[in-house]
Amino acid sequence: MKHQKTRFFHGLLVLTLASVACNMPSGAPTQAPVQVQEAASAAPVVSTDTPLPTSTPAPVVHLVSPVSGSYHESTAHDNEESATYESKSVRFGDVFDANRFERPFTVEDMTYLPYIDIFDFEMTSDSDWYYVDVSMIGPDPVTGGAHGTYGVEFDLDVDGRAEILMLVEDPTSQWSTEGVKVYLDGNGDVGGAQSLPDIGYTGNGFETLIFDSGYGDDPDLAWAQAVIKTRATVKFGFKKSLLRNYHTFMWSVFASKDPVDPAKFYYNDFYTEANAGSPDKESDYYPIKEIAAFDNSCRVPTGFKATGLEPLGCNVSVQIAQQPDDPSKPGITIFWIPTDIDWCLIFGCGPVIK
Repeated sequence: MKHQKTRFFHGLLVLTLASVACNMPSGAPTQAPVQVQEAASAAPVVSTDTPLPTSTPAPVVHLVSPVSGSYHESTAHDNEESATYESKSVRFGDVFDANRFERPFTVEDMTYLPYIDIFDFEMTSDSDWYYVDVSMIGPDPVTGGAHGTYGVEFDLDVDGRAEILMLVEDPTSQWSTEGVKVYLDGNGDVGGAQSLPDIGYTGNGFETLIFDSGYGDDPDLAWAQAVIKTRATVKFGFKKSLLRNYHTFMWSVFASKDPVDPAKFYYNDFYTEANAGSPDKESDYYPIKEIAAFDNSCRVPTGFKATGLEPLGCNVSVQIAQQPDDPSKPGITIFWIPTDIDWCLIFGCGPVIK
């Protein structure tokens, strides 16, 4: 019996080895199985380009929305080029040293953009809301809408520097918070020391985002819509609480074909006049170059009667060494009125929660 078991295991061993030999590829190196085993046991390679999972923001729930203002606060008319745009030149409203721009033209060939050319602007109110209407000469001839970035600046303490910047990109035909953003200059450094270009400016402009498409302390804080008729009008509706307890202030509007950078919004602190170009054919810097397809306005008073000496006001009267050829142009050098207000303390500079 012992010899039979020995012969049985010997035969089983021979059959097993034969089976392995039959399954090996002809001419395969004897170490191949070892290499396969090592590859199989190696850690899997994870691509560094694989995006990490992100949390989904909580949906915005709206409780109230704007309607229309019943009380008239203020109105102003902007320089516009509807009757003279074919000349591809602007004489009034573009004052580089005052950060005023009248450039509803493309940089390539001075093509006129009616949906960037501000016609007039108006503020109304009701018990809880302010409304700002920014009317452009006409809609975008390609899209039939108001394609671009539109916004409002608020100078709450009338010192020349705005504290709040509200904007919307590509507003829709219905009231919506989508694309509406509100920024705060919490440290009060926007614009540098004066209206003149500040060489070596190191500030960060409107650095604090306090509202973003419904996200923030109040999901109903600021809304916008575009109404397209003969004119293209971008409407803003925002709660009076946005301005806290400020009932006297100045405000201005802007229109831009391209997105704007809130940290670099006072353009003459970041471009030289030569690099920016000019829309005036009589200027040595004609045509427009790096600052193009952009239009902004002077500032309008709300809640008080302006004296005409307010920085960047629509009727600024400032003594300068050389008077401009056109007396209707604002003074060239406008110094900000010094103030010392902790805007972060008033508004809060925490992150927008999403």
